[in-house]
Amino acid sequence: MKPSRWTSIVRGLLLTSGIIVLVIGVLKIGAMIQPRPSYDVDLLSIPTTTTIARSECKEDKSTSTLKVAYDIPFNTLFHYAYGQAKFEASDVTILNDTVYAVCDNSWAIDKFARHATPYSTENILLAPPPMINNHLNRVEGDSGYEAIFDYDGMFYAVRESVNLHAIIVELSLTDDTYTYIQECPCEYTFEGDNTGFEGAVGFPDKDGIMYVLGLCEGNYCRDKNKKSKDPGNGRVVLMKKRDVNLDANDIGCLWETVREVHIPKSAAFVDYSAIDITSSGRVAISSQESSSVWLGYVSGITDGVIDPKRFEFSDHDSSVLNFPRDKLCETIYCNVEGIHWINDDMLLAVSDRIKDEGRQNRRCGVKDQSIHGFVLP
Repeated sequence: MKPSRWTSIVRGLLLTSGIIVLVIGVLKIGAMIQPRPSYDVDLLSIPTTTTIARSECKEDKSTSTLKVAYDIPFNTLFHYAYGQAKFEASDVTILNDTVYAVCDNSWAIDKFARHATPYSTENILLAPPPMINNHLNRVEGDSGYEAIFDYDGMFYAVRESVNLHAIIVELSLTDDTYTYIQECPCEYTFEGDNTGFEGAVGFPDKDGIMYVLGLCEGNYCRDKNKKSKDPGNGRVVLMKKRDVNLDANDIGCLWETVREVHIPKSAAFVDYSAIDITSSGRVAISSQESSSVWLGYVSGITDGVIDPKRFEFSDHDSSVLNFPRDKLCETIYCNVEGIHWINDDMLLAVSDRIKDEGRQNRRCGVKDQSIHGFVLP
């Protein structure tokens, strides 16, 4: 019997649907078996000139734009990530040729070998065993780690504000884990929680007393009004730790405010995302929204020792360098949240995850959740 017209149509639809399902399946399998990333990068040295990339934007001047040594996604570095899929990187530091980074969504501290290769067993997530066993989750939610630095064998991680006060945590790191030593709030009061210091560095004075410089994200150290977006009014808060009596039998600690220090107006940024200062007083301050970094100097730091009364930023011989842009001269390094000097000619940086819910253009996802090496022009 000759099939009816409707039977033929139905059969045709079924055949087409089958082909579509097959194509989708093939695409999914292809996505699953993408080529393994291939790189072998020395994170702490300038590569050969043939591998250094300049900005694709023809408007970018070579004298005012950083050059790219490498961009490496976090998720290609770890042999085992304990189920962590997002790497909302917020700061980075270097100790003894090893790179350490923090992400504000994770309680782990990311540890990278100097020579980076894909999925290396030398690249690990440091965290206490209970957190590892629970896939780096804790009842408290995200870590809120916004900064990390080290001094005299101790690591300091700065958390977002809790009850309007940022928290500085002292950590002792081993080869595969870390231990909480002490956790102290900062005296400085912010306007809300989930705000606070975006970067921090620490130096001892001549008597060995530790001082911390906390970088405010917004201008005037504000985050809830228009003044926070008024470029060129950046601030750092100079702090030192002191003991406080919690009750008759318990002594706590507090990072008390010594004073606010003005960042030069030549750092005319909409926000401030990270800071690093070398032992000789050279400074790098980055901005997410401005996609730039201010390079300058400070007075009051000599051979890694701070004079808290003399500490100031200097505008002498300062400059602003832009992160490279794409062929359409659009921003692609949209979320740089960590910066650290590698040497006099090179900066290490890390980028946060692209903001969701349409708050950033999709092009910002090209460089997000990555570690970057930039060479000065």
